[in-house]
Amino acid sequence: MRKLAAVLLLAAAAQCQTTNTPQSTDKAGDTLRPVLSSSERTGNVVLAQLSESITAGPMSQAVGGSVTAAGQPILKTAVLKPVKVTTVNQDRARNSRIWYSLVVFDHSAAAFDAYSTRQAIGHGGVELNPLLKPFANSAAIYPALQVWPTAMDFIGGRMMHSQNRFVRKVWWIPQIASTAAFVSFGFHNLGVHAQ
Repeated sequence: MRKLAAVLLLAAAAQCQTTNTPQSTDKAGDTLRPVLSSSERTGNVVLAQLSESITAGPMSQAVGGSVTAAGQPILKTAVLKPVKVTTVNQDRARNSRIWYSLVVFDHSAAAFDAYSTRQAIGHGGVELNPLLKPFANSAAIYPALQVWPTAMDFIGGRMMHSQNRFVRKVWWIPQIASTAAFVSFGFHNLGVHAQ
């Protein structure tokens, strides 16, 4: 990049120096080349050497790889089309919104399961889950059933920020599975309540 800047700077300086120089002519009156002083010739030699090193190196692809007859690179400009770019921050913001929505659905489904369990027990049903049996006859079943959705929220959040690309794509599965299970348990409890 420094070489390119030096070439462009020297090219501009060479243009300014050679524009008002006297030119030699041949016998027919044709203009041959400018008559340069020794300092101007030295500057042009340095310019030619710099432009050769750029066109021979990897920078030649950046400037198009072509040179004029004077050895100066021809700069090509690229036509850029507007492209919609999604950044990592936009994806994370979208995933965070989805995660919070799944948190609400998962905990709501657990509350529905707790409510339907209390209704079924009130009408003669029995809690078959040994972990929840101590809480089944009181309102403590509501916070007790919130433990599992909290664990699934934590796992889903960790999966969302995982280094593994596959895991980042399927981060929502634990919360969806938990929500579906709690909804199905709740409807099962309502069926027991109806009998």
